[in-house]
Amino acid sequence: MSGARAEVIEKPNILELAGVGVQPSGVRLTNQRVILTLISNNPGSSAAELSRLSKLAPQTVAAILDDLDKAGLVKAGQVLRGRRGQPATPYFVNPEAAYTIGIEVGWQHVEARLVNIGGAVLGEYRRDYAYPDARTLFTELGQVVRQLQSKLSVAEQERLLCVGVAAPNGIDRNIS
Repeated sequence: MSGARAEVIEKPNILELAGVGVQPSGVRLTNQRVILTLISNNPGSSAAELSRLSKLAPQTVAAILDDLDKAGLVKAGQVLRGRRGQPATPYFVNPEAAYTIGIEVGWQHVEARLVNIGGAVLGEYRRDYAYPDARTLFTELGQVVRQLQSKLSVAEQERLLCVGVAAPNGIDRNIS
């Protein structure tokens, strides 16, 4: 077989072809969100259950649970013994880990809620009006945020992650 050459044909990386700059840290954050969401929707799930639900390797789930525990986002419950296999540790979202304020500005109302990471409403505000006045509405929202924030202790206020505002397009068009 003279003159024959063997060529190595490399398969292109699908992520490079797509032009996506996927970083390992981005995958890790996504997996953390998946596990945290699963725990929120299935309180008391064990690492094995979370692995099955998420389709992630048990070692990956264990590492993520360790990260979430160190960050204070989840709490481990009492170890469950007396079942088949190894004892299972149930995991729960730590409701005091983080807080947020959500505000909805509508054409006929403004509504705001302070919630914890577990989804419990800790404070709320609502006011109806005929039409929004953007000149006074944003001052009002600042006062509402301070009022809701005051429901938290100083330590809890440090864990207030964000204030999100949803408003329809053109809400500011009535400013003179």
